[in-house]
Amino acid sequence: MNTHRNGGFTYIGVLAFIALTGLLSSKAMVVISTSQRIDEEKELLFVGLQYQAAIASYYNATPSGSPSYPNNLDDLLLDSRFAETRRHLRKIYRDPVTREKEWGFIMDGSGGIRGIHSLSTGTTMKKGGFPADLQHFAETSQHHEWIFEFNPFLQPGVAAPPTMPTDSNPAGPGLPDYQLPTSILSPSPPGALSAP
Repeated sequence: MNTHRNGGFTYIGVLAFIALTGLLSSKAMVVISTSQRIDEEKELLFVGLQYQAAIASYYNATPSGSPSYPNNLDDLLLDSRFAETRRHLRKIYRDPVTREKEWGFIMDGSGGIRGIHSLSTGTTMKKGGFPADLQHFAETSQHHEWIFEFNPFLQPGVAAPPTMPTDSNPAGPGLPDYQLPTSILSPSPPGALSAP
């Protein structure tokens, strides 16, 4: 009869062990998932700034006439406006959150791409600690609201063309109410990111 009692305690011990292992596994999965989301957001910030800088480089490198935005992302890889090879971006990046090649675009009036954003509607984890030029991201709650845009009219000393204000943007259509980094606003030195 003593053996039967020990079997019951062993059974309860095994059940407790299984329950504890399940609980610890679920906690570990939450930590891993959170860590993965943080890494995705860090990569989204890096990739978005790469695109933003490439769009600024393309715009500022216009050979003659009025500057233009790229018509597609491939224009950033190989700028066909020049006889020699000129690159503004080293590769087409995937959206690190959706893991897809598709991006949302911010278009100018003539169909050029002046900015990109993720297509993810997921909730952002990062709520602060952004670089000075991206402080407005702290007011967003979803990844698609992180817009990486180049607007030449935000350069110091450049007047924006007259526009009519709208209810959604009191500054006027197409003019965001945030400041871009000055490092990407100035033209690239000749030959920047160009291959021989």
